[in-house]
Amino acid sequence: MTIQSTGSYAQKSFQHNESDRIAALRSYRILDTEAEKDFDDLTELASVICQTPIALITFMDTERQWFKSRAGTDETENLRELSFCNHTMTSLQPVMIIEDATLDERFSNNPLVTGEHHITFYAGVSLVNNEGYALGSLCVLDTKARSLSKEQISALMIVAGFVIEKLELRRKVYELEEANQKLYESENRFKNLVKQAPVGIAIYKGPNMVIEQANEFILDLWGQNEDIIGKTILEARPELAEHPYMDIIMGVFKTGVEHCGKGIKGPVRHHNQIVERYFDVIYKPIENSNNEVIAVMAVAMDVNDKYLLDQRKDDFLSIASHELKTPITGLKLSLQMLNLIKEKPFSPVHIRMIEQANKSVDKMNDLVDNLLNVKKLSEGELKLDKTTFVLAEMINNSCTHIRMEGKYNVSIEGDTDLQIYADEHRIEQVVANLINNAVKYAPHSLDIYVIIERKHSAVRISIKDNGPGIAKNKIPYLFDRYYQAEDSKASYAGLGLGLYICWEIVRKHNGNIGVESEIGKGCNFWFTLPIEIYDNFN
Repeated sequence: MTIQSTGSYAQKSFQHNESDRIAALRSYRILDTEAEKDFDDLTELASVICQTPIALITFMDTERQWFKSRAGTDETENLRELSFCNHTMTSLQPVMIIEDATLDERFSNNPLVTGEHHITFYAGVSLVNNEGYALGSLCVLDTKARSLSKEQISALMIVAGFVIEKLELRRKVYELEEANQKLYESENRFKNLVKQAPVGIAIYKGPNMVIEQANEFILDLWGQNEDIIGKTILEARPELAEHPYMDIIMGVFKTGVEHCGKGIKGPVRHHNQIVERYFDVIYKPIENSNNEVIAVMAVAMDVNDKYLLDQRKDDFLSIASHELKTPITGLKLSLQMLNLIKEKPFSPVHIRMIEQANKSVDKMNDLVDNLLNVKKLSEGELKLDKTTFVLAEMINNSCTHIRMEGKYNVSIEGDTDLQIYADEHRIEQVVANLINNAVKYAPHSLDIYVIIERKHSAVRISIKDNGPGIAKNKIPYLFDRYYQAEDSKASYAGLGLGLYICWEIVRKHNGNIGVESEIGKGCNFWFTLPIEIYDNFN
C-alpha cells in the first residue's frame, strides 16, 4: 500500500543534480527487482543491531521511495515527499537520527507519524555510491521514542557500507555481463565476417600455430574440412613441414610485422593428392591489450588459374614471336635466293624456292588465322554459316594434304553416309587440327583412324592414333587457351591455340569435346554434335 499525500507538511530537498543522481541510480538496475537474500540479510542485521521492529533498504526514485529490502513491514514503496530518507540523503551528518518525530516540526504532521503506522523513531544512513550520488538509505524505525548507542550507530554505518558494496558488485556484474555480451556479439560478427568472406581466412593462435578459425573458402583451398580446427598447422597439414610458409608465418608471430606475398606457390590437398597452387596471401599479426602478438590471421586468394594464364600468355608471346619469325625468315631467304637467280634460266632451284616460299606463306597464314579466330571467339564475334553436308566427304577432303605426303594412312570408318547440319568450314577446321596433331605428336603412328558414330542423341567423331599418348595430369589443360604440353616446345610448339579453338567451335555447335589417352597407348580425341542440330535435315 502507498500512503497518499494530504498536504504540504514535508520539506522537499531534491538535489540540484537530480537528473544525474537518477541516472546513477538506474545504472544499478535495482528498482523493482525481486527480493535478494544478500540485501535481506543486511536488513535483518540492521534491525537486530538497533533493536527496532522495522528496517529498510530504500532507493529514491523521481517521485517515490522504493524498498529493495524490508523487515517488519509489508509496504513496498512510499511517496518521496513523505519520506524521512529524503532528508537523510541531503543531511550533512553521517547518520540522521530522529528520536521522537512527534516533537520534530519537519515530521510531526507526516501521515507516517500521525496515521496508522505511528512512526516515532527513525535512524538512517545515506547510501552514497563511489561517484558521490546519494541513491537511498539504510534505515531503522520504531513506533516509540528511543535512541541509539554509539556502538549501534557505528554498526549501522558499517552495514550501510556493506549495502553499497553489494550494490557496486551488482553493477559490476551487470557491466561484466554487458561487456561479455558485447564481446560475444563482436566475436560472432567477426566469425560471421570470416565465414562469409569471399577470400580464404584462417587464424592461427599461439606459438604452436593452432588453427582457431578457418572459413569454408580456405578449407576448400586446402582440400580439408572443419575437423582440422583445434589442431596445429603441421598436424592438420603435414605437407607444410619443409615449406617456407612456416618460416614466414612464424616470423610474423615473432616480429609482429605484417607480410604480403604475391603468387606464392604452396602445396594443397586435391582429391587425396598433394598438388602445388599459387596464392596471393597476407599474414597479419593479432595483438592483445598489452600489444603482445597472440595469433596470426592468414588471408589467402587462389590465383592459380590467373597465374598460369599469365604465364601461358608470356610463353605465348615468346612462342608467337618465334613461330612467326621462322616462316618469315624462310620466305625472306627464298625471295633472296630467287632474286639472285632471277636472270638465270628457269630451273629446279626456282621450283624449290617457290615451293618453300609458299610453305612459309601458308604457315604464316595459319598462324594469323588462329590469332584472328581467337580474337573473334573472345569477343563473341565468331558466326556460324550452317549448311547440310556429308560428314565423311568433308573429313576425306580435309585429309588430302596428309595423304599426299605418302607416309600416313587415314581411314574413315563408321556411318560414312551421315549428313549433318553445321558450319562445314568450322567443323573441317576441328577435324584438320585433330588429325594434324596426330601427325605431329605421334609421328611414328602411321595409321590414323577417323570414326563416325551416331549414338542416341549425338554424333561422335573420334580421331585415334597409336602414338606415345598423353600424361594424365596434362589432359585437364589441353583445351585451355595458350596451353602447350612440355613435349611440344621442342619441335612442334605452335601457339597453343589449336585445341582451344576446336573447343570453342564445338561449344558454339552445342557439342562436347574431349580426349582419352594413356602413356604408351595412343590418343583418342573426340567431339560430339547434338542430334537435334541436324536430325531434321537427314
